[in-house]
Amino acid sequence: MKSNLSILVIDDDKFHLDILVSKLKSLKYSNLRLANTYNEAISSLMESLPDIIITDYYLDHNKTALDIFKNVNVSFPTPIIIISSYFNHEVLDQIKEIHPIDFLSKNDSEFELDKTIMLSCNKLEKIAKNSPLHEFVLVKTGKFLKKITIDQIEYISVYGKYLKIISEATPYLVRSSLNDFAAKLPENFIKIHQSYIININFVQSINVDENMVNLKTIQIPFARAFKKLLLSKYYIP
Repeated sequence: MKSNLSILVIDDDKFHLDILVSKLKSLKYSNLRLANTYNEAISSLMESLPDIIITDYYLDHNKTALDIFKNVNVSFPTPIIIISSYFNHEVLDQIKEIHPIDFLSKNDSEFELDKTIMLSCNKLEKIAKNSPLHEFVLVKTGKFLKKITIDQIEYISVYGKYLKIISEATPYLVRSSLNDFAAKLPENFIKIHQSYIININFVQSINVDENMVNLKTIQIPFARAFKKLLLSKYYIP
């Protein structure tokens, strides 16, 4: 994981930049991008966003880390760690407006640096896991990430350790639990069985006697536990 984590390191003091880079390499972080000036930091961020940003608070030409994030749209929730040898309450009040954010002293140990990076990444993973899906989802197919429009998903089923997403009659495999995936989907998706989530927009008919839902391309069983939910929400007698 550490070797794949892209980190942008920003410090206008070459001496302190080299020390920080040395610490990161000692901790096995190898995918590093360096910026020794405010302008280099801006250019690097405009080119592409890293997985995490570690920056000195005070930069050259009377700029600060806050100036960077005022001029570049760093998409939430990219973790930002600000490092400085001097903090006061005024700085703290300004820093806390950046989210998500953490800060360290330049004198902190390698352990403190590693801990902060790891905790920031864990926070990011939890945020991503709990964030709802909106218009589309990206699914890995071979060397590529396939864009699947959420409204084109007909159903999702359990497939061993994976989930099978059916979109436009094409199956895609993702590693997730059914409950975790269901929590990220909009309201037109309903879990009707321990192994199935359906997009209600694809329902053609429901066989109440046999507990079967007829979708556009398949017939899927629904458990009795979900029958009441399904009918109470959509059935008009």
